[in-house]
Amino acid sequence: MHKLQCLQMSKSFLSGCFRGTMQHMVETSTWRDTLADQMDVSYTGHLLNETLSLTENSRRSSLFLNKLVDGTLTQIVDNKSKLAKSMIIKRKALQQSRMIESNDRRIVHFIFHPEQPF
Repeated sequence: MHKLQCLQMSKSFLSGCFRGTMQHMVETSTWRDTLADQMDVSYTGHLLNETLSLTENSRRSSLFLNKLVDGTLTQIVDNKSKLAKSMIIKRKALQQSRMIESNDRRIVHFIFHPEQPF
């Protein structure tokens, strides 16, 4: 055999071995998939961070809404108590004015001058 023939045979044998080995490694998933690694590392972390920020935002919004509702309710309760007090005062004044007009009960107011001699 000539050197070129030997070289050609060894080259084809080695390239066949290399191709066969590479094909076997691809079929058995020996090589790491860079996209899957990137998805595992980058995207999963990003997804978890976004989920965390969304839950934090929902917690903040629920706290804000609770504070807003509590503030509104306390304001309504304060207004209601003020109205109740004013209604009680008006009722007492109306009751006193009706007592003046009553047939069985009268209130008489005396007007006098304190410096006038007796």
